[in-house]
Order: sequence, then C-alpha cells, then structure tokens
Amino acid sequence: MLRTRAAIALVTAVTAGWMYVATVSAAGGSATKLDMWRPGDPGQRLLMRGRVSSATGAPVANATIHVRQADGAGTYTEQYQGSLQTGADGSYAFGTVLPGQYSSTKHIHLVVMHENYSSVHTEIRFKGDPNLAGGAYDDNAVVTEEATIDGARVLLGEFNIVLQR
Repeated sequence: MLRTRAAIALVTAVTAGWMYVATVSAAGGSATKLDMWRPGDPGQRLLMRGRVSSATGAPVANATIHVRQADGAGTYTEQYQGSLQTGADGSYAFGTVLPGQYSSTKHIHLVVMHENYSSVHTEIRFKGDPNLAGGAYDDNAVVTEEATIDGARVLLGEFNIVLQR
C-alpha cells in the first residue's frame, strides 16, 4: 500500500505562463499521463499520482495540471515542465525525477485549473528532505516508497488536491 500525506491546496491567485509546454489532452475520460523522465537523466526516477477533488470530495474531471520542476541536478529545463488533464475520476499521474536541490527544498510546482473552480498554485515537497524546516512544509510533504518496475528502482508518491469554487 502506498503511504501518502495528502496536501490540501489553498486557493491563491495564479501567475503562470511559464509552463505551457508539452500539453497532453485527455481521451475517453481517462487521465492523461505525462512522462518527463528520459533514460539516462540524472536523479532518482519518480512516479507521482493523485486526485483532484472539490471541497465536498467529488472528483474534478478534465482539470488541467501544469507541472514545472528542476531536473535531478537542480536545473530548470523545458524537459521538466508540461501539462496534463485529470480523468473522469479526478485522477492524474506523471513520470519525472526527484528534483535536485534548487534554492530551498526539493519541490515540484503545480498549477491546477478548471473552468468551474478557482485556480490553485501549489508545490509538492518531499519527506526526508533535510531542508524542510518543519511546520506546514513538513506536515504536507509527500512520503515516497521505493518500488522496482521493469528492473529499475523507482520512487512512488501521491499528492491530492482540493479545489474551491
């Protein structure tokens, strides 16, 4: 069983525009998957998944999630940014690497948008990062588990997002 620490994203104003690259569109109501990882990339491979829901717990289908992060060496590149949509059940998934150290804690930026909800700009942070100073960052950090997939060591994480109207 995958242990997670679900983070409830607070509604904030979105000042995006830097992450509209490699948009993937949903087909047949299933979640689109974005795979930014490439063989040979530095860093630990990471598979993230989650669910976008309303404040009442209802799934939010067809929400657009923009992802942006540093690569495994801590450098922001176009390869590690992209977009995907949630499935009919609000689920999403993307493949990447555990971000390298960049200015503070290891983190992944997410901007989540849907026409019927306020947009959310949040970050995924990771348990075990020595730069987490406790408090809210540590309380909402994702717990990852290691798995072997096709003979490769991969980290698995889950991050759930709640949208407000």
